[in-house]
Amino acid sequence: MNQITLPLDIKSLEIISQRIDFEGNFVFRVRSKNDHSTCHKCGKPATKMNGYAPLRRIQHLPIFDQPVYLEIEPARYQCEHCDDGPTTTEQYDWVDRNAGITKGLEDYVLRSLINSTVQDVSIKSGLGYKVVQRLLDRRVDAEVTWTDFTSLATLGIDEIALRKGHDSYLTIVSVRQEDNKVRVVAVLEGRDKASVKSFLESIPAVLRATVKTVCTDMHDGYVYAATEVFGTRAVVVDR
Repeated sequence: MNQITLPLDIKSLEIISQRIDFEGNFVFRVRSKNDHSTCHKCGKPATKMNGYAPLRRIQHLPIFDQPVYLEIEPARYQCEHCDDGPTTTEQYDWVDRNAGITKGLEDYVLRSLINSTVQDVSIKSGLGYKVVQRLLDRRVDAEVTWTDFTSLATLGIDEIALRKGHDSYLTIVSVRQEDNKVRVVAVLEGRDKASVKSFLESIPAVLRATVKTVCTDMHDGYVYAATEVFGTRAVVVDR
């Protein structure tokens, strides 16, 4: 078999062998370049090798529309700081614990879900429906982690129609931070003033004070909710 020379996009790994399996999948045997782990007990570096955990097979981004799998034996390290010398299996920044797909593939699937359904993406990606749904549950928070923000700068309030002509809407609240990065912070059912105002008031006071502008469409529920929380001077109506 001709060797594939495409670079692996995970810098902490090196390829030690490669093959194409009987289903036509590209399979890369890899090993970590790391030389330690973090002790699960004391949190200090564990550097003494203590064998390997069972082989993991993790799906990665496709090549030429063919599935790609990474096979790795996670190293185990023994802590020399703890009296009982506990061992810890190396964890990676490119895949979540016990996940069957890499974070790179997860990001690809999330992008594929834009204007599509879980079922469609499951079929197109070859991933099971439950795999895609679990990915959504894991990566999309049910609540906002406000400690991730130091300031909010500009809030955006807009709507999307779930079904045209059926008065079925979701309200999307987004944040454009001072570095111009935009993040969706809430998807609210409906578009009534009470639910929007309740969410805006749930923003911690220290962060509410950093809001300079609220950009909203002309829906009365949005405009009144924003003005009652932030005042008229902060609200910009986008026709």
